[in-house]
Amino acid sequence: MTIIALKGAAVTNLHVANNIGGAEYVRISNISAAEKLITVATVGTPSHNTYPGTVTLESLQSVIIQKGTTDTVQIPGDNATTAHATAVSIVTS
Repeated sequence: MTIIALKGAAVTNLHVANNIGGAEYVRISNISAAEKLITVATVGTPSHNTYPGTVTLESLQSVIIQKGTTDTVQIPGDNATTAHATAVSIVTS
């Protein structure tokens, strides 16, 4: 079984790039009726793994992504705060 542990409050303003508190794992929830384009960008010259890319998150869906601690998450044009991102830890048992 996989369990997620929350590591802080949700970030609800993703139209500006945010590293979600330096989290390695982030749960992103799309609470709107429209799909959202999520972009993860590498920032700086990290000495750790980094996972840049873009993915579409369908309406009313959630996903957990892995990213580098300095990587940022952004949903361009999402000024209506219709997506939330929360830092999480992954625990397997």
